[in-house]
Formats: sequence, structure tokens, C-alpha cells
Amino acid sequence: MSLLPASLVWHYRRFSKPLPTITPFPLALLFLTILASLCAPLTLAVPRSIITPYRLPLQPRACIRILLTPFEQTQPWLLYLTPGLLAATFIHSLCVTLLARTVRVTLLGPPSDLFAEIAYWRWAIFFVYQALATAWLTPLEVVATRLSVQPNTGGFESVASEEELPEGVTFAGTDEDVIGLRPTTEPYVSLLDCARKVVEEEGWQSLFRGWWWTMGSNVVGVFA
Repeated sequence: MSLLPASLVWHYRRFSKPLPTITPFPLALLFLTILASLCAPLTLAVPRSIITPYRLPLQPRACIRILLTPFEQTQPWLLYLTPGLLAATFIHSLCVTLLARTVRVTLLGPPSDLFAEIAYWRWAIFFVYQALATAWLTPLEVVATRLSVQPNTGGFESVASEEELPEGVTFAGTDEDVIGLRPTTEPYVSLLDCARKVVEEEGWQSLFRGWWWTMGSNVVGVFA
């Protein structure tokens, strides 16, 4: 028979939660490595698809010829060696998965308890955390985008010519603004080098372009 009052036992069972289980570090590191490896090609392909002046056809091979340099097409594994890209993808995955999930589980419990009775101050702290995470996620996304559109040329200056494009490929539009890319003769050599040059050449505000979109997605991600 319990020596505690029945009301105290009821309150304990209702409001107490077991401590969240923490994923072992080696397993978490393996998961992040696999996730970064899978996301790196997408991190590279999406920005290039946006800035390309050509209309992408519904043919995977033709798209590859447009988005990748001849050097990257002959040695596709070099995409993972794009300076700083894999590091940026790994750090971003670390922030949005392991770090954010740890904070979420600590404050709100596992996702299965999303609609459980949770104190308002816990929700408030997590919302504030998700909003403040914009301060380090936005620069990572900006730098990753700059690194992804930088072509791997193997040390040779290479610009796609009309002859190298698949037959039937046309320009997306003639009245659109032209996007200037960094010369291949002065490439970014690392993650930190990219961030430093962006600040020196364009100002620190450039690292926070589109911060409102990142903040919005983080806040909405509270319910994910």
C-alpha cells in the first residue's frame, strides 16, 4: 500500500513524464553522415536548376548535361568534394535534426505526445528557440547555395557552350534578370572561405537573405 496521498499519486502520474531517450552518439553520427550524403546532390541540383538560363526538359539525362559541367559528368563522385558543400550540408542536418529534436523532446516530449497536456511556458520556449535558430540556419543555407552553384571544373576554366547542350534546349526567357556567378578562376575553397568572402564583398547582411522564410519554416516545423 502506498503511503502517499491518492491525490498526489494521481497528479504525479498525470503530469510527470519519463526522461527522453537520447540516441547514442555513434548512431546519431552515422545517421547524420548518411543524411548529409543523400542531401548533398539535392543541395547542389536545386539551386542550379533555379539559376540556369535554360529551360529544363523532362529528360533526366538532358538535365544532367545542363546542370553539371563536363568534368562533373565524367567524375560524378567529385560532387561530394565540392569545397565546403558536404560540411555545410552536414552541419545543417545536425541543426535541424539532432539538435532541434533534442530540444523538442526535452521540452515537449516525443512526437506522440504532441496533443498531450503540456505547459504553455514549454511551448513558448520551444517557439523562441525555433525562431532564434534562424540566426545560424540562414547563413548556412546562404553559404551552401553559393557553394552549390560553383562548378567543379578540375582546374580548367569551363563554360557551357551551345554545342555542349542537348538538342532542343532553349533559353527560359530573354527578359529575365541575369544572375552573375563567381568566376571559376577565383572559387571558394572552403565553407569558412565562402562566408568570409561573402561578408567582405557584399556585407554581413548578405548572410541573412531570406531569413523570414527560414524563420517561418522553423516555426511551422514545431508541429512536425
